[in-house]
Formats: sequence, structure tokens, C-alpha cells
Amino acid sequence: MSATATSPDSGSPANRNVRIGLSLLVALVIIVSAWLIAGRAGLSDLGEGGMNANLLPSVGEVAPDFTVTDLNGRERSLSEFHGQPIWLFFWGSWCPPCRSEMPDLQMAYQELQQHGVVVLAVSLDETAADAARFSNLNQLTFTILSDPSRSGTHENYPIFSFPTHIFINPDGVIEAIALKPLNVDSALEYGALIIGG
Repeated sequence: MSATATSPDSGSPANRNVRIGLSLLVALVIIVSAWLIAGRAGLSDLGEGGMNANLLPSVGEVAPDFTVTDLNGRERSLSEFHGQPIWLFFWGSWCPPCRSEMPDLQMAYQELQQHGVVVLAVSLDETAADAARFSNLNQLTFTILSDPSRSGTHENYPIFSFPTHIFINPDGVIEAIALKPLNVDSALEYGALIIGG
């Protein structure tokens, strides 16, 4: 009579429950680790522009100058508007939140321009023709600038959150940065910071 080795039934309910429990534990460890790493890297603030906020000039600093072109191909620099309150923002017609906020931005601009606010909307990652087409379609009356390859702005304004709004007082100092879409009310609140009202 020969002895045969018997092994526990690997398909038994007890073993299956152990495997499921271990799988769930491993998944939980991976999720918690990813969450901790993301928080340290600023990824948890992506909706608020967390990583981008660390790369941009800071509130209280003088806004760095840049030179790009307008939709007519004429060179324009941030510094030529020194002495005026400036609402600078970076956008693209390819960006859904940028497109959806534009009617509100136009309405806010119509109010703020009475207080001397200059709006400079820098289109990134698209041609000037695409930016002009969107601007004309939406009857935008503020200044649209174009930097399709980011060659004029990327060094001082590395934009990763779209849209990005920067509010600059007449002395050229950044008063506020909003890394999110704005509505009329929030745009007017930010605008008040640079017109002193």
C-alpha cells in the first residue's frame, strides 16, 4: 500500500477567503501609498492648480515681463501696460473650462474696464488664427495675445493649469492668482483687488 501525499484543497472556501483578504490588503496598501505620495507632490491640489502654484511668480512679487504677439502679429509686452491694473490670464480655445468661462469674463471686463483695468488674455498651444476665430465668435473685446509655442512666456509663466488668472496692480505687483475658471462675481472680486475698490 503506497502512501500518497494529500494537500489541502486550494479551492476550499477558507483558502479562497484568505486569497481575497490578501488581495484586498495589497490593494489598500497601494491606494494609501499613492494617496500619500500624491499629497506630498501637490497632486491632491490639481483642481486648485497645486503644482502650478509653486512654479508661478508669487503674490507680492513684481510680475515678470514677457513679449508675445497680438492677433495682428504686433509684438506686445506686459511692461507696456505698467501703471494700469492688469488682469492677465492664460487660456486656449481647446480648453473646455476656458471656453465656458469666456462669456462671464467678457461681462466682468465690461465692468472693470470703466476702472482702467486692462485684460491681457494669452492664448497658448494654438495658432493665433484659432484664438482669433474663437474671439470673434464670442465677441470678446479685451486684448487677445498669442504664444502658440510658449516661447515668450514659459520661462516666467510655466502654465499647467488652464485657465490661470493673475491680477496685477498698477505698480506691477501681483495681488492675486486664481488657478480655476471664474464667473462674473469672482472676476469682479479679484478685479477689485487691483483697482483698490
